[in-house]
Amino acid sequence: MAGPIDVTAAQARSWLQQSGFYLGSNQFTFSVPGAGAQWPGYGSGSEPFKAAYAAPNAALVTGFRSAIAVWDGLIAPDFREVTESGTTIGEVRIAFTDTGGSYGYAYQGTPVSPGGRVGDVWIDDSESGDSFLPGTYSYQAVLHEVGHTLGLKHSFDSPAVPAAFDNYRYTIMSYTGIESSVTFSQSGNSLSSSTQTVVATTPMVLDILAAQAIYGAETSTRTGDDVYRFTQRAASVQTIWDAGGNDTIDTSSFTLPSVIDLRAGAYSSIGQSSLADQISYWSGLYPAYASFIRQVLTGTPSLFTGTDNVAIAYGATIENAYGGAGDDKITGNDVANILSGGGGADTLIGGKGDDLYVVDRAGDVVVEAVGEGRDTVFAEASYSLAADAEVEVLSTSANGATSTIALAGNGYAQVIVGDYGNNTLTGGGTSRSGDQNDVLIGLRGDDRYLVDSVRTVVFENAGEGSDVVTVSAAASNFVLNAGTSVETIQAASGTDAINITGSPDAQTIIGNDGANILSGAGGGDTLIGLGGNDTYQVRSTADQVVEANGGGYDTVFATVSYSLGAAEVEVLSTVVQGASDGIDLIGNYASQLVIGNYGNNVLNGGSGGTDTLIGLFGDDTYAVGDAHVVIVENAGQGNDTVVASASYQLRNGVSVETLAAQNRGGTDALVLTGNETAQVIAGNDGANTLDGRGGADTLAGGGGADVFAFTTAAASGNADTILDFQAGIDRIGLATNVFAAVTDSGIQSSEFVAGTAAQDGDDRLVYDQASGRLFFDADANGAGAAILLAQLAAGTALNAASFVAIAPVADIV
Repeated sequence: MAGPIDVTAAQARSWLQQSGFYLGSNQFTFSVPGAGAQWPGYGSGSEPFKAAYAAPNAALVTGFRSAIAVWDGLIAPDFREVTESGTTIGEVRIAFTDTGGSYGYAYQGTPVSPGGRVGDVWIDDSESGDSFLPGTYSYQAVLHEVGHTLGLKHSFDSPAVPAAFDNYRYTIMSYTGIESSVTFSQSGNSLSSSTQTVVATTPMVLDILAAQAIYGAETSTRTGDDVYRFTQRAASVQTIWDAGGNDTIDTSSFTLPSVIDLRAGAYSSIGQSSLADQISYWSGLYPAYASFIRQVLTGTPSLFTGTDNVAIAYGATIENAYGGAGDDKITGNDVANILSGGGGADTLIGGKGDDLYVVDRAGDVVVEAVGEGRDTVFAEASYSLAADAEVEVLSTSANGATSTIALAGNGYAQVIVGDYGNNTLTGGGTSRSGDQNDVLIGLRGDDRYLVDSVRTVVFENAGEGSDVVTVSAAASNFVLNAGTSVETIQAASGTDAINITGSPDAQTIIGNDGANILSGAGGGDTLIGLGGNDTYQVRSTADQVVEANGGGYDTVFATVSYSLGAAEVEVLSTVVQGASDGIDLIGNYASQLVIGNYGNNVLNGGSGGTDTLIGLFGDDTYAVGDAHVVIVENAGQGNDTVVASASYQLRNGVSVETLAAQNRGGTDALVLTGNETAQVIAGNDGANTLDGRGGADTLAGGGGADVFAFTTAAASGNADTILDFQAGIDRIGLATNVFAAVTDSGIQSSEFVAGTAAQDGDDRLVYDQASGRLFFDADANGAGAAILLAQLAAGTALNAASFVAIAPVADIV
């Protein structure tokens, strides 16, 4: 049946107590009459004086004592056995007589002084051959008659028990049987069947409820940690009364399925055996008679199938239940239960207590309503919680084992615990209030964690395997909690934009084909973006970004000085561009946009590609290795330097104060060209060409045969300073488009004059060796049109051979 029967103690008492009849406190004695026993209160010809009278035989005595003990274990008063003598007899006695056609009867009454007929039980002498053992009708009859001595009436006497409860399943005071059980036995070449009415082996729920309403409940019966086991296919019903302890219904030895209900007043079906099962069972024992067996069983009305065969009395609490090999259904109660289904696809239903469920296969179902305690599921196999089961802990049953169990939570918050094997743990929930989250604990082994909530916490100690956390789209912006030693964090496959931040330990963090944000936390992480326009946040110089060619438009944000390595990344930038900490950023062979901050940065585009370097504020240093590198530096943003490992020309509008060879001691021939503003331009020990372009530049050639180039027209404020002109080695280059008057037919000795002013119409280059000032005189006549072109060290020797015509140079904008 579904749930406890809906009956109160007052109702049961009103239905079953003979009004005013019960034993008084001085009447709880019983005795076994022997030969020559005294029978006070009986007249001549009555029961003890009939020819059929006989003292009880051994079988009846055993059954009688057992029945008294059963009732005594249910009610508060305690029965005491007395040994009969001439004047001493018990109040409740039993013997054989001629009952006039009934199996037996008993005398009952209102409380009286001991010694009369009240309490006497008479069994018809024709039944003296019965066994009176539990499981037989004869034993149930003795229980029934002792119930009469306690003041209980027949169920059908007014006020009657409702028809739905008027049978052996609910009260032994009924005359109405329940189903029938069939057994088979073989004798020689024939098989016979035997049909028995299913009987009760104890007083049932209504009997106990009524008796305890009259006398109070016994509180000392089975107060230990009792285990209730049953016989499979037994043709009986019974009710459990248990006064205390931590108790268990155990059907672990059963192959048949059971429905176990631990609620008081509820009925369980222990070892359910359907018609089909019984046909199969008996046909397996006697295959030659399968047709006969099927005919008998299908023709048996009300065949007993084990349904509702064990009840729990009201007031009794059974804490635990263990199923067997079948598909069991186990329902708990409102205390802390242990519910274990055993083999089969089981359904385990908890109550309000802090329940523990044991599941051994994926097909088991745990049902736990919201707010009904702090509950735990122990799994002996891979298991996923049902969506509506509010369970707080999901764990392997043996944490020290080395299984490959996979455990999955649901939409509620759980602590999920693996074992020492390679487990897969899946979270996915938060509490309804949103103030709790999943906690995943892998223990040892190479574990896999699947997180579906940004609030999920993963616990993994160092040295406990090589572990992987996979983050779903629902958990985007996931941050691995500090103190967790996980080797790999990865986004779930697909194109969802999933963002992941590692812990302070070193991890490999892997994105997917979506636009991911992957962030290290300072532990020397490896960040792998895969497809999509990814963003990387690096917090350690040891971080490694892995991004393949064609993997999207990707950005690296660095909180520390950082070198890209081989990653195909489009942008390398500081995280906080308004910060003033000095961070150095180095690109690679590919083209990057490299952005500094307001501090003193070193920005290096790498060995190739068309890089764009943006220093922002601060005294920045730009390292360029390719002529196509674009530098963006506005006026007033610091004292900035470009160091070049290849020939390089500053673009117009770039406010850089120094342009220099990266390796001043090197011998590579570099062409270093400034822009419209003043720069210091410094070469190396090779044969360099240094061109200041506009502005009053300072040129330092270094060693080697250098050319100090002038490719813009001489003008006021445009004279360059040459620091280290080597006479006879270095040259001053004059662009043919600007100095055509000098270079149109080569620079002639007649066009150079030493002094402070032109002497004739050919003197275009006027050099004052004493001051080191070099002028260009456009009209070659006197000093009026002479414009200072360059300032050399005083005393530096120049002649016409010190000059060379060079090709024009255009601005880069």
